[in-house]
Amino acid sequence: MSETPANDAGEIVATVVRMLTAYQTRIADCSSKEIVFNLSSPYHMSATAWQQGGIAQHERTQVLARRLCNALDSLSESDLLSLDANAVTDLSWTLGPAANRDSDFFHAPLATSVLNTLAYVGDERVLRIVETLTGDAWAVKDYEKRMWQAARKCRDMIKSRMEHERERSTLLRPADSCSCDETSLLRPASGNSTHAVEHLLRSAGPGEKR
Repeated sequence: MSETPANDAGEIVATVVRMLTAYQTRIADCSSKEIVFNLSSPYHMSATAWQQGGIAQHERTQVLARRLCNALDSLSESDLLSLDANAVTDLSWTLGPAANRDSDFFHAPLATSVLNTLAYVGDERVLRIVETLTGDAWAVKDYEKRMWQAARKCRDMIKSRMEHERERSTLLRPADSCSCDETSLLRPASGNSTHAVEHLLRSAGPGEKR
């Protein structure tokens, strides 16, 4: 991740968010399919898209994918941490068309960049889809291996962050009320305590030893 001047960081993040939205729109237009949050259903160019200059449309989509990939790689760690929940969701959806090898829009470099980003900002919502990419049986080419390695790193960092949050929540949780509370500690002893005190304090009578 590269460092960016503070005055440019906000604009770069805003540009990435706009590109994510544009990429989603382009995929939806070309596939006539709503982008869903899984990898089980490949994205294919629709018949309508092919009739309306499908090759050119497909190439424009892949050009946008390359630009988005470069934009994500330019983000610094502080830029990444400024991405909000909606951006995290959009990033996760991007894995649908980009990370599925059977998709017409398969783009391993973009998927790798998305996984590297989610390693910093992903949460339990994206863990399932990331874990589907961690098996290495399908990784043959170098760019596929890089995507697989990014998926494993992403999974491990998300799990570590979730565990840290669980530990933090446990430490901050109020302690259960103790049976020996202040009331019980301050309560006079039961039984004949008053009688015992009086007995100890009274003057010894005739014939009694002090």
